[in-house]
Amino acid sequence: MNDPKQQGRVVRAVRWLSFPFLVQFLRSYQVARDGMRALADMRPEQDMPAAVARSQIADDAIRRQARSRTRRYGRFCALLLSVVIAMWGHAVFWNGEGILSPASIRSLALTLILGTQYVSLCFSNWLARSQRRGSFSDFLQGGREFWPR
Repeated sequence: MNDPKQQGRVVRAVRWLSFPFLVQFLRSYQVARDGMRALADMRPEQDMPAAVARSQIADDAIRRQARSRTRRYGRFCALLLSVVIAMWGHAVFWNGEGILSPASIRSLALTLILGTQYVSLCFSNWLARSQRRGSFSDFLQGGREFWPR
């Protein structure tokens, strides 16, 4: 396989096959990045002019919308994740599929994608609820934060 033409084909084939998986990680990263930007800590303690108060109300509406959206999508991802795990368990334990069979590897990939999407949505929901900019490690330290509310 020293032929550069053949190596190029293999690289293109690997990129093409990995695209559906990598695009999910990219979307999760974009959701987390946008959530961090949109949910910055903007609560001053002093009196605010009317224009700032109006923008604060608009920001609160955006936060409520983000919280609702991330809660809904997070719960949907959790449901899909449990369905995929149940289907994998059925295939392995009752149908006798091997753990390293193509169907099991596909289920593992789907579980990984849905799991990362779920954690990303839970993190965005936590940012919307706490109304402050927090790090991912702060999110992980609170054990109760994995179910979007």
